[in-house]
Amino acid sequence: MADYFASHYPCRILVAETPVLNQRNMVGLLEGLGYSVTLADDIEQLTNQLSTQAFQIIFWELAKENPWSTFNITAYPFSQDDRPVIIAMVPFDCFQDYEAYCELGFDDYLNLPVSEKQLRAHMRHWHYRLRHAKKLLPLHRLHTSRLLARVGHDLDTLRELCGLFEEDAWRLLAKIRQAWEEKENLCLKRAMHELKGICYTLNAKQLGCLIGEMEQAVRQEEMDLVSTCLQKLEVEAAAIQEGLRHLVAEY
Repeated sequence: MADYFASHYPCRILVAETPVLNQRNMVGLLEGLGYSVTLADDIEQLTNQLSTQAFQIIFWELAKENPWSTFNITAYPFSQDDRPVIIAMVPFDCFQDYEAYCELGFDDYLNLPVSEKQLRAHMRHWHYRLRHAKKLLPLHRLHTSRLLARVGHDLDTLRELCGLFEEDAWRLLAKIRQAWEEKENLCLKRAMHELKGICYTLNAKQLGCLIGEMEQAVRQEEMDLVSTCLQKLEVEAAAIQEGLRHLVAEY
């Protein structure tokens, strides 16, 4: 069973800067799925490994005692084709700092302690993203890890949420367009507010930011900007819908 999983979702993996106990757990889980794992216990080893080998996924624990803040992955001259996916392993007491971690170049996160179910879901997802990177939406649009955690890694719930987005988001976008064309500002504001609620559920930050820009444009009566924001909203919603469909298909 382990060999079956790793053969279907092959990946070169590095586990970096992880304390011994969590390192044993992570390596045990990965090897149990059939993967070979390379370790880097400190910044020097990590730098050496990255300079001599190519990895597809790096798991990196962000514990408070680790000097992670002294190292910025974006400093490495990865090309668009060979840049690894960097997944932070985040203790609960560090969770609130996740947004700051993104600035260091992390793509995703796992909650500690990592479970086999959680790890399997991430490996499936990122294997697919690595193979079809050009077809999927970037993570700044949709935090898939948070979404999967929110639905309890349950496929039926994820499928239901995808269906609700396809139905409700486009209904609201049509309502927003109609209200804008008919200059019904109250209906426009209500529809935008309801759509923001969907963004919150999905952690769809880019879509939420666009709604915020549009709200400001409405308040300032900048009609050209409102039109531009509306077009961007529709494009963004289509990208999220595509990403959700891929996520459901490959989960």
